[in-house]
Amino acid sequence: MVFYGFLFNFLKHSSNFTNLLRHTMSLDFTLIIHCNLTQVELDLRDEGQHSLVKHSLDLGQIAARDQLGLFNLRGYLDDYVLPEQEAPEIARIGVCIAHNILGLSLFRFLVQGEIARHLYIQLPQANPSATAEANWFARAMARVPWEIAREQAHGPSLYERNLSVRIIQSAPPALPALPSLPVLADEEIRILFVFAQAQGAQALLMRQERQALQQLFAREIYPKRRVRAWYLSDGVTRGRLAETIARHQGFHIVHWSGHGALHTLELAGWEGKPDFISAADLLDMFKRGAGFLPQLLYLSACQSGQQVQQNQARKPNPARAGQFAALRDWQQFTGLVENPGQNTAQNARRSALRDIELPDVNDLGQAPAYTRGALALLRSGIPALVAMRYAVADDFARELALAFYRALLADVAPRSIFDALQAAQKSLQGQRCSAADLAAPLLFGLGQRLLVAGEAPSSALRQSLPWHHIAELHADAHPRFVGRIHELARLGRCFIGSQSDEVQPLTVIVGVAGVGKTALAAEALALWQDPFELVLHYQAKPNRLDFEATLQDLHGKLWRDSPVYRQHLEQHPHDAIFRPASERFAALERQKRLIRNLVRCLHCQCLMLVLDNFETNLKAQGGAEDQALACIDPAWDALLQALAQGLPGSPSRVLITCRRPIAALQAASCYPVWLQPLAAPEAALYVRQNFSLRQMLLGSGSEGRDAILRIMQASRFHPLLLDRLTRLVTDPGLRQQFWLCLQALEADDDFAKLPPLLDATPEPHWQAIHYLQQALLTSLNHLLVLVGPDARCLLWMIALANESVELWLLKLIWRGISLDQERLLKYKQMRDELPHLPPEKQRLIQNLSAKMHTALDHLPPPPVRPNFQPVLNDLLRLGLIKSEPGRNQDEAPRYACHDLVRERMVSWMASQTEAGPDFSRQQIKQAYAERLLQYFDELDDKTGSDACLISQRVLVYCQEAGESAKLADFMARLEKIQTPALGPTAGS
Repeated sequence: MVFYGFLFNFLKHSSNFTNLLRHTMSLDFTLIIHCNLTQVELDLRDEGQHSLVKHSLDLGQIAARDQLGLFNLRGYLDDYVLPEQEAPEIARIGVCIAHNILGLSLFRFLVQGEIARHLYIQLPQANPSATAEANWFARAMARVPWEIAREQAHGPSLYERNLSVRIIQSAPPALPALPSLPVLADEEIRILFVFAQAQGAQALLMRQERQALQQLFAREIYPKRRVRAWYLSDGVTRGRLAETIARHQGFHIVHWSGHGALHTLELAGWEGKPDFISAADLLDMFKRGAGFLPQLLYLSACQSGQQVQQNQARKPNPARAGQFAALRDWQQFTGLVENPGQNTAQNARRSALRDIELPDVNDLGQAPAYTRGALALLRSGIPALVAMRYAVADDFARELALAFYRALLADVAPRSIFDALQAAQKSLQGQRCSAADLAAPLLFGLGQRLLVAGEAPSSALRQSLPWHHIAELHADAHPRFVGRIHELARLGRCFIGSQSDEVQPLTVIVGVAGVGKTALAAEALALWQDPFELVLHYQAKPNRLDFEATLQDLHGKLWRDSPVYRQHLEQHPHDAIFRPASERFAALERQKRLIRNLVRCLHCQCLMLVLDNFETNLKAQGGAEDQALACIDPAWDALLQALAQGLPGSPSRVLITCRRPIAALQAASCYPVWLQPLAAPEAALYVRQNFSLRQMLLGSGSEGRDAILRIMQASRFHPLLLDRLTRLVTDPGLRQQFWLCLQALEADDDFAKLPPLLDATPEPHWQAIHYLQQALLTSLNHLLVLVGPDARCLLWMIALANESVELWLLKLIWRGISLDQERLLKYKQMRDELPHLPPEKQRLIQNLSAKMHTALDHLPPPPVRPNFQPVLNDLLRLGLIKSEPGRNQDEAPRYACHDLVRERMVSWMASQTEAGPDFSRQQIKQAYAERLLQYFDELDDKTGSDACLISQRVLVYCQEAGESAKLADFMARLEKIQTPALGPTAGS
């Protein structure tokens, strides 16, 4: 016993045994780093801060190639490693970290065990007396991907052994720290998603990321957690960001997605130039606007976690042109399709890896102070910060964010910030994510805080967003919308802006037919309708907007939905936007007063007014494409001039889309946006998001690549032409028609005179616009010939509708019989089957008058129509019509055609007689009127909103069909049932 006691005491005081005992009991380690020039001292400690092992190294002795891999793994792989060699090279860098950086004695302490453990990397303070080189190496240690360290190339890494890394700093806060925003009882966790990108920056897939996050929150988080998210996107200026923080009194979580530099984040500045915001400026916004800091800042920005500058070529350049510079060849375009978030010139360098001279990483120049950037935010009081070690691809950044917020807020058991990030990284393993991607996210701070949201539905579910009665002005109607970051950034900066920005609250989006003006307006509404009290939409197609009816409808909507407007008119009735004319209130004086009242109302409230397809309100179009036109009704000219002059300084905004410039706004304070075809990187995103096109482009055969090249040449990235040709080429049954259509387009003489395929054209190129207009007409005429007479007749019915048509209504119109004929056919069928009918129906038939029997005897047979569904499917396949979702989940889809298709169809029918009298314009309008009237009669509630909309459509169709008697009768019925005041529809 004496011997065993002596042995135990000896081992107890042995340093090796003590360290081993402490290690087996420790789950957390701290790695303290000290740097002196290139000499680095590593001190590994346990939870009790007892030193376990120390290691010294000289970074200057590590080869330049390995230093690039250590300090910028993603960039090193992209620039100098072939794709098929990435995995072995990552393993080799991992071995270098274990042997040359950590040392095997230190590494073996970390690799033992399988349970979850944490490694805190404690960086030293910047030493003012040290050289820039010494401070650079101290900062560089934050960027080493410690997780991939492994003893052997085929052995498990630290990450695979459940060891995860956090970055901490021992230095005291450099600035007085603000408290982080607490989560109070019965309070929702507030999250701000910032999608910031300046005009001219590289194209990110921000729309796809934003929509994916919105779906995640709506489906998985909002139904069970008291969480509310806001989204700030496109053209985000300092003023917009500061106003959002102040309006919501701070946020618990801020997610920043966009471009980052070494120590800054990118916003939109004046004249479209990037505005790089520093950590101090960002914290000052929270200090002034809320008095609290976020509990978590998630920086999904390229190089947001970068603490060093790798070489002078990678400095942020505020004046850079980004991916909107002209592309030089087809290979560059293909590179954008493969990976739009990376520099496509990297692909060409990979093939010559062994011939490249590696840069000297010791040529540091003037490196910024390392207390900036992520560490500056951490030291200023933010408890936890997630950033990226180096540039990340858009797809990985999106999937990581989705997995992180799902783990943090949607899981049943609350997770800490660190555990949520770790779970997100593990969930992405095996999903085409390399070890370099998984090592990019870096947690600064302890990250042990729990953000526990109450188990109750979010208020976002109870807030009913205004439904777009005009389906085309809803973002869901444009699933193929891509890019437009130039235009959106400009609109967000100069049109939406903030009270502190110099904004122009009236904008006109001008562009040729099919270029995507309405799609851009719908995207703008989806992005920016949140701050507005009410969004009012009007579409001037297929008929122009009546001035009086529009004012009357505005008045009715504001009276119904705006308490401020209603209460004001109760005391000041003469301030109404619409008042009927009288002897003492008429003519020009009345018009001026109503216009003044509207401008005043827009100043008193925060409203968004949208006038889409305003070209139908302009005089006959002619002359040059850039020639401004006056309105048919001078009252509209007066209104637009008054809005341009009176709106500046108001919180309201007016958005107009039009094919031609408007003369009334030429000399006024108006922000014009001339919409061009897509830029080359945005056309690459279009190809990338279409699975069939992407497979054709990246496939091994040359035929698919040649087809896409010819599509791009013929369409010049025009959205409507892209869509038409894509539908043909991706449908095997239409492939032959695709080649014929291409040949027809390429036969145009103007095609050869256009600029090279991928040249950027910043200003309107009239020769190209002329070609595009001719190409659109050529392609549409080709498709109209292709579909045949039956499909053209159905398209004619859809083209004559004043709005998207319900499926049930379209089927009834397709039958080609009136309501009276339908009733007579039913009576005739019952008479033919008289012996088999119930007694009450037999008596009904027997009591018919002799005149009715005569009519039944001479009743012509119903017209013969082909099967409806195949004809409808043909139109959908060719893109001549589009399907729009119903107003609720149970409603069948609606169908509409593009206004350019409508114009070509009207021109076609004017020169053809194939439809016959059964398909005349008047007969179709009559059919719409009587079928909608029948639907109105079947409604139980004839005073509800649905009845109100149907009654408006009935009135318009009766008027257009010349049914004056039916119109008067229906208006008398409406007066009796006291239907709410009616306003204009889209076609009134």
